[in-house]
Amino acid sequence: MHNPSRSPSERVASGGEQSGAIAVTALVTAYNHAGFVEHAIESALAQELDDRYEILLVDDCSTDGTSEILRKCAADYPELLRVLLLDQNVGRCASRARGTREALGTYVALLDGDDYWTSPHKLRKQIEFLDSHPDCAICFHNATVVYDDGSHKPHPYHSENPTQRISGGMPARITTLEEIVVGNFMMTNSVMFRNGLIPEFPAWYFDAGIDDWALHVLNAEHGDIGYLDEILSVYRVHAGGGWSNGLSHFRDPRDLVDLIRVHDAINEHLALRYDAPIRRRTAYLSARAAGRLARDGQLEEAAECARRSLSDAPTSNGLRTRLHLEVLGRPRLAFLALAVVSRGFRLEPLQRGPSGYAGRGLP
Repeated sequence: MHNPSRSPSERVASGGEQSGAIAVTALVTAYNHAGFVEHAIESALAQELDDRYEILLVDDCSTDGTSEILRKCAADYPELLRVLLLDQNVGRCASRARGTREALGTYVALLDGDDYWTSPHKLRKQIEFLDSHPDCAICFHNATVVYDDGSHKPHPYHSENPTQRISGGMPARITTLEEIVVGNFMMTNSVMFRNGLIPEFPAWYFDAGIDDWALHVLNAEHGDIGYLDEILSVYRVHAGGGWSNGLSHFRDPRDLVDLIRVHDAINEHLALRYDAPIRRRTAYLSARAAGRLARDGQLEEAAECARRSLSDAPTSNGLRTRLHLEVLGRPRLAFLALAVVSRGFRLEPLQRGPSGYAGRGLP
């Protein structure tokens, strides 16, 4: 492993032991990240802080040698690294929750095992922001998206005119719970939050599948979300990536259906306080799902999604879209319509989605 110019032990000795309390936990969660995780750990070790910090490595019962790499790294830097090896695969939600519970820092910074931080000042900048913004529960920043297969050039995730498949618009300096409930707009590797805000993870969180977004919602119940307009990390797009290889761009209608289910769970958790914006979002997702299911010939399922979309947005604009949904809502009529139109049946979305926040990549 590459050694930073100033070793972690030297940094702990000069600053950490004087400050006593652990300022931040760098929470690195991994599952079958043997080809990437050492780079992630190096980027956490390279952080330059005057305060004491720790790196907590959580392995979700990997089968590719990831756990051995984590053990070796922890043995090399016992003053900074702790390892939590789960004895069975529990999934992203449960492993992230377990790591959050084990974190000792005042703040927790998230890092997936296949990503990495690019600035040695990343943690310091976010600590300073949260220290000076007591109304904020979360701080995040911009990130570079890198494609391992070379299919696209690296680009910032947040930009004024996002055009890439995995990209999003520029967020406001401060956003709130109302924005995050309709969709995630933060790259996981960019997020730092105040520790201890969630006394107990609700049952729906463990079934969410989209662990980072669900976690952000739970934390945002306790404060605003601050944005630093700096690129301080890299998000890797690769074949084994959980989110980028699955939910990205809603390729599979089952992902859309699962996402609708998570919106419903969040809506219920928040006692329908944000029912209107959440239902606008689920109307859009249901319309997308109906169109994709219809193209796959699953008309009964398409009908269910079409009826859900019409129910969630009964006053939505767009005559053509409404006609498509009305047709799909009646499977027998849909069979005839599909035969008349073509096999390439397409459904226009009800709307573009939450402006500026949901972006083109993150759900």
